[in-house]
Amino acid sequence: MNTMIKAALSVGVLKDFPPLLSPKEAQNLSREQLLVLASGSQGEGRAASAQLARDSYMGVSIAEGDLFLFSSKTIPGNEKKVSAIINKLEDRGAIVIDDSSEKYHVSGHANRPDLEKLHDLLKPNLVIPMHGELRHLNAHSRLLASKQINSLVALNGDIVEIKLDKPARIKGKVNVGLLFLDGEVLHEKEEGVVHDRLKLAQKGHAIISLLITNNRYDNIDLEVEFIGVPVGNDTGDALIKTLKHEILLKYNSANSRQKLNEDAIETICRRQVNQFFKSETGKKPVVSVFVHNAN
Repeated sequence: MNTMIKAALSVGVLKDFPPLLSPKEAQNLSREQLLVLASGSQGEGRAASAQLARDSYMGVSIAEGDLFLFSSKTIPGNEKKVSAIINKLEDRGAIVIDDSSEKYHVSGHANRPDLEKLHDLLKPNLVIPMHGELRHLNAHSRLLASKQINSLVALNGDIVEIKLDKPARIKGKVNVGLLFLDGEVLHEKEEGVVHDRLKLAQKGHAIISLLITNNRYDNIDLEVEFIGVPVGNDTGDALIKTLKHEILLKYNSANSRQKLNEDAIETICRRQVNQFFKSETGKKPVVSVFVHNAN
């Protein structure tokens, strides 16, 4: 924000703009003389607005009677985060005005006249629209075509070839998206290790261990353990006792061929655990089944 303001002042786009002060210099003025420009219009947790709502930011804090203006429209999906910040600001005694008042709105997106003015100033040979969703990129491209300006719509990951003597074209594509740093290893979001961890975090883990002694499949020892599994109103011990009973009932009703097949035993246990938790908690935990055969 500071960079944009300074650049706009240097080229004369911003005129009659109030003098800029550092947060330290602002401490020497009364609150009635200050206008604080704060980032975080979409509820970003680390932005200035969120930090002001929680406590303070760079020595600036919200006090009773301060006026806080949200000059943006909330992007769908961010309503809860923005609402949480507004509630915290109100709790600190601030008066909050947002776009629901329909009194003002400052858009972060250039509209058609803005774009046309930029085209006229730059007189580009080629424009690759970059801001917005695909429908916005296509609309910008159509606007450029109406002004006989070359354009190319490229999506995230597209490799664009630009030559002076040929039209620009998409030459290839590279993988893009979120990456997770796990120690010293980078993982893509959909890779197995990240996917498995997300499942464990959301659903918990149920571990089933069966001990078969001397190949006597009619007599087994069974242990059940939960990690991060919601147990509802029952205690964990009561739930384990009930689940062990149901697994043993299902196992004992299996035929001899199933009892001789470790994969079949695992399937019996896994299905019983999933059915049990679906009815008890509405969630299916990640299930690990271990079959031990001791001779």
